[in-house]
Amino acid sequence: MDGLGNRLKELRKSKNMTMEELAHQLAKYTENTVSKSVISRWENDSMEPRGYTLRAYAQVFNVTLDYLLGMEEEQKSENIIETIAAHSKDRDAKLTKEDMDKIMDYVDFIISNKGKEK
Repeated sequence: MDGLGNRLKELRKSKNMTMEELAHQLAKYTENTVSKSVISRWENDSMEPRGYTLRAYAQVFNVTLDYLLGMEEEQKSENIIETIAAHSKDRDAKLTKEDMDKIMDYVDFIISNKGKEK
């Protein structure tokens, strides 16, 4: 099975993206600046990206986190925004990136508070 770094590199190369182009794309989802050297470290497994960066990778390349982490061997082309919209009561709802960020922040909040409830 491929390591995380190799998967990240393969995804970038499959889209013919430079590290600079990828850094620009990731910044759209994370609101953080990512340098070419950091991407290189991730791709060479000398450093691991944080959770929010992995989520940004999944969004940029339209794959699941399970695929990125090697828990699935096949890429899924399912768009998370379309998936959530499909489960909403209003089937014609148009979710924006900002809406998705709020949803994912809430999911992160729920996960981080698991077990703290009494």
